[in-house]
Amino acid sequence: MKNNQEILAALRVLIEPGSVAELRIIDCKDGNYSANYTGYFDDLAKMADAAMDFDGKAPAVYVTLHKCKPALLARAANRVIKAGKKSVSTSDHDVEKFCWFPVDADAKRPAGISSSAAEHEAAIERIRAICKNLQAAGWPEPIAADSGNGGHLLFKIDLANTPENVELMKTAMFALHQQFSDDLVEIDRTVFNPARIWKLYGTQTKKGDPTEDRPHRRAKLLHVPGQINQLSIDCLKQLAAKAKIETKTPSPRTTTTTPIGDGIDPAEWCRRNGLTVNFDASWKDGQKFQLTPCPFNDAHSEAVIIKHPSGAVSFKCLHNGCVGRTWQDLREKYEPDALRPKTPPAPAATPKVQLKPSIDPRIDVDRDLADMFDELQAQERGERITLPLPWHRLSRGSNALKPGTMTILAGPLKTGKSFFTMNIIRHIAEKGYKWAYLPLEDDRKAWSWRMLALLANDYRMINSDQEGVKLRADALATWQDDLSQCLRQVTENPRVGIKNSFGETIVPEVTHHRVLGWIARAAKTARVIVVDPISQIEFKGRDPWAQESEFVRNALGIISDTEASLILVAHTVKRSGAHADIALSAEDVQGSAMYTRLAHTTLLIDACDLRDVEILRSQGGRETVKHDRIVTIAAARNGSASRQRLAFIQDKNKPSFEELGYIAPRQKKGKQ
Repeated sequence: MKNNQEILAALRVLIEPGSVAELRIIDCKDGNYSANYTGYFDDLAKMADAAMDFDGKAPAVYVTLHKCKPALLARAANRVIKAGKKSVSTSDHDVEKFCWFPVDADAKRPAGISSSAAEHEAAIERIRAICKNLQAAGWPEPIAADSGNGGHLLFKIDLANTPENVELMKTAMFALHQQFSDDLVEIDRTVFNPARIWKLYGTQTKKGDPTEDRPHRRAKLLHVPGQINQLSIDCLKQLAAKAKIETKTPSPRTTTTTPIGDGIDPAEWCRRNGLTVNFDASWKDGQKFQLTPCPFNDAHSEAVIIKHPSGAVSFKCLHNGCVGRTWQDLREKYEPDALRPKTPPAPAATPKVQLKPSIDPRIDVDRDLADMFDELQAQERGERITLPLPWHRLSRGSNALKPGTMTILAGPLKTGKSFFTMNIIRHIAEKGYKWAYLPLEDDRKAWSWRMLALLANDYRMINSDQEGVKLRADALATWQDDLSQCLRQVTENPRVGIKNSFGETIVPEVTHHRVLGWIARAAKTARVIVVDPISQIEFKGRDPWAQESEFVRNALGIISDTEASLILVAHTVKRSGAHADIALSAEDVQGSAMYTRLAHTTLLIDACDLRDVEILRSQGGRETVKHDRIVTIAAARNGSASRQRLAFIQDKNKPSFEELGYIAPRQKKGKQ
């Protein structure tokens, strides 16, 4: 309870009695994912209890530093809620007045790690120097605190939230930044905004992993004056007057006459470029989209894209390390070609012979050999290895789940492609690897019953007849924990549960750009990624084949950068008549030929009546077995069994597949 009392004591110092303040927890681990939490409190004891519940479970626990409007309590009254896409946190116009002039001295070090003892002490020493300097200029005695990685000073003020006072706070902080920042310690110049969140003293600060020389520390109050006197506005103005004007070299991008972002939908733009929108909300007659993390630095969590009423778009990150970053910078990072001025057509002239574009050889033997040695070392450490499939021969023959590769798994309807894929996913999970699944035909509930059938090895789990209620209930009780772990990695079908403004169900498009955005997000944490099936992706326009090609090439780029393995489930073209019994080939996969042309592995699954087939024994010779499934390794760029076929059998009551062996080639007449 000691920490709880420290937290409560800090809240009583920071927050005026009867005021409303927000408690915010960012990047809290929730199973395999991270989540943000928010709550509004006018009861400080309940706020301290809530903060204590999250202490040590997130990189930090924060509280708003200035007085919020009382109406905000209705968002989550004296309780904490999980921040979803529609959740709203405190914005600048939600703040009534400034209560503190904060000074944040942070040790300079690589992003995402705790400060060392020497770095930490340098930052604490810096706030002592600032305090001494300001008190010599007539400032009152401040609150001094340890942020866990640096030092804080807080001077009591009482200023209305007006544009003039925001500018005064900003300029005064900039003056401190210019005077006291150096190569060792940075004075944060960005903590001037009214909605500023601040480290809650008494809670742990956990940047990165703790090491002997960079431990996690607890933020704490170092000194609270017996009487906290208010800072005069004249002192602030005198400090602001010392700020030196920065001269910036104008960027050539600002010469454009087109409003930046005109016509762009920020939500769609973020999805297309793999950025995570944590939530969106109204903002000054426009719309604000909060990104987690900041696109320029994963350690920052205060980045927003704003869609203004005029249609223009802007970007800002309130972290000190991203000062000056703009929407142009963000587009330059993700869409550099979009900002390059269009070259006007050259005047008509005598035609000249044009050289055909060539390919840069990019030969660097030393780099190639170094990469090979790096791969060997990673392999020895158990990293960047090919993951096994549940079936030994198929796994060895295809090497389908090599890092950074794409596999097409295709077959006709009702052959069990989804269950076959889910068997792979379950096997990967048992090996301890993370995965992500995007179902585009079924919703999460249908997917859940399918997975329960797989866990219980009983097809009856997908039946909803009245007689099977007890059977399903018993299975759900038995496998609930395992199913819960699976569901944390399954995205809801984006077509499901969407309603218009009249409350009517609509079925929206799922464009290939949206799916690429999902793949990009999933690839940050998942080792294996599944899209099931790709036939449900929208490829519009006069030339859908070109869009499918674009989709495949971009997906390959994503997994190449992240070393994930991507499985795309596909249908095959319908065959009938004389062609019905012809074995499947890669040409039968629906959609663009680029799917199988660029994929590293193509597996085809087909069903047949239960029949005899000869398979090759591992020790030599042949054996006759009964089978009802055939899996063809149509292509295996990383394996040795291209064009080989494997016999499988599936119990009609169970969703598992048993591998029997390679199908033996037909013997020529006269040979035994």
